[in-house]
Amino acid sequence: MTDRTQTQQLRLGVFTTASIVAIAEGSGLFASNGITLSVEEVEGSGAQMQGLRDGHFHVVHTSPDNVMKSRLGGDDVFVFFVLDSGLPQLLVGRQGLPQLHGQVGVRVGVDDPASGFAFVVYELLRENGVDPNDCEIVSVGSSRQRLDALRAGDIDVGLLSAAMSGRIQEGGMNVIANAADAVPWYPGVAAATSRAVAEGQPEVLASYAAALHGAMRWAQSPGNADAAVALVSSGMGLSHDEAAAVLLREAIARTNVLPDVAAASDAIAKVADLRELYTGVRAEGAFDDRWMSALGTGSE
Repeated sequence: MTDRTQTQQLRLGVFTTASIVAIAEGSGLFASNGITLSVEEVEGSGAQMQGLRDGHFHVVHTSPDNVMKSRLGGDDVFVFFVLDSGLPQLLVGRQGLPQLHGQVGVRVGVDDPASGFAFVVYELLRENGVDPNDCEIVSVGSSRQRLDALRAGDIDVGLLSAAMSGRIQEGGMNVIANAADAVPWYPGVAAATSRAVAEGQPEVLASYAAALHGAMRWAQSPGNADAAVALVSSGMGLSHDEAAAVLLREAIARTNVLPDVAAASDAIAKVADLRELYTGVRAEGAFDDRWMSALGTGSE
């Protein structure tokens, strides 16, 4: 167990700050679990994995597939905690592009063409009548960079997070598909780390997992709904209505909250299946269940 009398510094690398992080911070759960958190938003999965390799980050929130690609490249990184399943991600078309059927030469913005949510995007393209092989796949970066590229007309479609729903409407862009409909089993918030952190500071991972687990349990209580909106609003710099919309979209997307170890392991195995489908290579060892087992996680 973690000694809560000692404050632990934890550096977190994210694409965009998840609502659950704002809730855990604003409700005092990081502090009560002995964590002083610093969050850094990065422009892509490459920066996240580099941050784990060089010790800049203790933890990153990322797609398990980014972890798999990194492992195949020789890095000893792994997912240690899965908060939920169901992606609150939207496939968005630029202004003037409301649908994809019949389109050719579509410019598709992704973080990495061979990793992460790119494979989810390819599934969404197929479901909307477009063969990914007939598209121009453009490496753009994280959601914020894809949003900018859509606004500028540099790409035709890209996957954006639920937190950007207001900006999508303001920019005259079009929601084409919902990722949660295509891959309901896909982990939503997945926390990954390096073996060096796991061996050198296992207690910081336990504290982080406990804080997020506690924050989700708190946020799922109906009596805390208004307070959760307020924490997300202040923590993410959103208006009250924007924060409420983010939480609603996440709730709609979720197919499982606080999955048990078996469910988390199955979800990550399905991510490996998707990677294998598009690359022909299977990644193993991307999930270490010790931290979730210690929490006694179970579906709520």
